[in-house]
Amino acid sequence: MLENPGNSDVFLQVGDERIPVHWSVLCSRSPYFKKMFDSRMLERMQNSVIITDSSLVTVKKLIQFLYTADFVQGDDLQELFDLYYAADKYEVMDLRTLCGHKIVSNVTSDNACDILQLFHRHNDKALKMEVMDFIRSHSDAVFQTEVWKMFEVSEPLMAELISFCLKKNC
Repeated sequence: MLENPGNSDVFLQVGDERIPVHWSVLCSRSPYFKKMFDSRMLERMQNSVIITDSSLVTVKKLIQFLYTADFVQGDDLQELFDLYYAADKYEVMDLRTLCGHKIVSNVTSDNACDILQLFHRHNDKALKMEVMDFIRSHSDAVFQTEVWKMFEVSEPLMAELISFCLKKNC
């Protein structure tokens, strides 16, 4: 079906690009799309969904996963962040989990705060705890980074709590 867009019945529009897809695939793999197409939303009437908060590359990777369940992703952290965001938004939880684990496998002292904030924003408690464990285990290195210093400015309460718990061995 992915290779045969001739039978598609819906388009995902990203910028000027219209991607033909099948609503049955979208609805069977994504509760978000199922709710959208089961309602009388404009997207259902027009058989078109405009996506403004994800790149064309991200949407194509999401579609690839919806059709094939294949997750082939490099180590580009920003691409993983973007795909994790899209998977969360469209409630493709198995993709979100795969992206999350790949992100955690790439955690370093320099990116731990960004990863922690991502998981916090998306209420991913299990993966947030894994990053917190990394920060605890590598606190000397993490606390010396410029990213940590910016984190202390942007998220002072969270940074203070992390520091406090490490000192108290919480």
